[in-house]
Amino acid sequence: MCVQLSELRKAVVAYSSTFDPAVVSCAQAAEAVREAAAIEHAAATIKALAAARAAEARTWKASGARSAEEDLARATGTSLAGARDALNLGRRLQDQPEVADAARRGELSPTQAATIAEAVAVNPAAGRDLVDAARAGGSLADLKNRCADVKAGAVDLEARRRDIHRRRFLRMWTGDDGAWRLSGFGNPEDGAQIAAALAGYADDAFHAARREGRREHPDAYRFDALVELARQTLTEQPEENDDAPPGSDPGRGDRVGGERVGGDPVGGDHLITDGAGPPDRVHAGGRRLPATSHSSDDRPAPAATPAASGPAPRGQGGKRPKGGRPARRGAPVKLLIRVDLPTLLRGFPTSGETCELVGYGPLSVSAVEKLVTDGDAFVAAILTKGRQVAGVVHLGRQPNAWQQTALQWLYPTCAAEGCPAPGEHLQTDHRLDWAATHLTLLDWLDRLCPHHHQLKTRDNCSLTDGVGRRPFVAPTDPRHPRHQQTIAGPP
Repeated sequence: MCVQLSELRKAVVAYSSTFDPAVVSCAQAAEAVREAAAIEHAAATIKALAAARAAEARTWKASGARSAEEDLARATGTSLAGARDALNLGRRLQDQPEVADAARRGELSPTQAATIAEAVAVNPAAGRDLVDAARAGGSLADLKNRCADVKAGAVDLEARRRDIHRRRFLRMWTGDDGAWRLSGFGNPEDGAQIAAALAGYADDAFHAARREGRREHPDAYRFDALVELARQTLTEQPEENDDAPPGSDPGRGDRVGGERVGGDPVGGDHLITDGAGPPDRVHAGGRRLPATSHSSDDRPAPAATPAASGPAPRGQGGKRPKGGRPARRGAPVKLLIRVDLPTLLRGFPTSGETCELVGYGPLSVSAVEKLVTDGDAFVAAILTKGRQVAGVVHLGRQPNAWQQTALQWLYPTCAAEGCPAPGEHLQTDHRLDWAATHLTLLDWLDRLCPHHHQLKTRDNCSLTDGVGRRPFVAPTDPRHPRHQQTIAGPP
């Protein structure tokens, strides 16, 4: 077997030494990429399986390495983390024949194989479906989300939340290169609130850089945001609020469009919708829900309407607002929760049900309650029955607040299938030109990343008919909506 590998290596090296991309056509170059990737994937699988087998002999001790991971990192010229991932993959593939067969054929990249293998270790029955999903050609982000759902359906989310909380940490140190480092670990709902606090400051840093003609990575702006947030926390002093009654928290929440959001709504209730009518109220302290039917006079309380547009006010004169809480900076940040009605009533999800913080993955119901009860960032919860969201129509060009929330629920990433662009970078798109219809109907709206939005506007590309993530096709594709004989109503 090793002799065959040696011959294969010589053959690949011989081909590589004579390969000149300048003498092949663009189509041939694209085919070369696919073939080389399959070879690379198959070779990585062989390496992972062989490394796991070699580690069983514990020969790494003789080489002076501290562990099998360190020995493999030295032998392959990779990082310790990369070597650890390879060993974990090799060990898991030994017990997962379906995943191993696809990886051996080069159909799965090492990252895809590791992501699937981790999920299959929790739920062995999901192997075939996850491999098929990877073969279908979706993005790695889509595959990771699907694997996260598989793992969430097979574990106790409440126990996982407690375990992560027990192991939480925030570490700071200065590396050998003199750079300050930061590493953290904790529950996603806590991380989401940190991200929400930094978002406005990062937006300020981005616009300041643009004015100065600088172009930097978003990670750089987030670091600047963290420094600015810390600086303001250290230099600003909370003001007394003589008008506030004892025990009140007038600084809680923001003002958007003249109405306070993010704080406690009237009566301590928060608004949620079942996708078929006006929002219901769920008490912040528990899961008490009224009947889902509403009379014509049962309108949502204005204080809890989700913020859809317009920047939140900033602190005046470098001071905090009364109540001791700093004013939110930049556009209002919304933490969007998707949870099924049976899940909320039962207290935990079962197979096929949704309970997640959009952009962060599955959550336990207790985490949802914590966010709603004492989260400082504005939390919008959508209570659903399946994935149905009712259409809402109005005459303005921009979606209203409830439509914005529904769109964020439907499209946590770009609607173009395979595009991993996250929600904060998406643009609302009218399927039918608003200038012709003068209607903004939820069923006629999608969310696209700037790249796909430009392709639609400039090259007449389009999403296929339907709802949610779906193929994005060229005008010549028979699935393009222009080839439909008639449009009898909303897509």
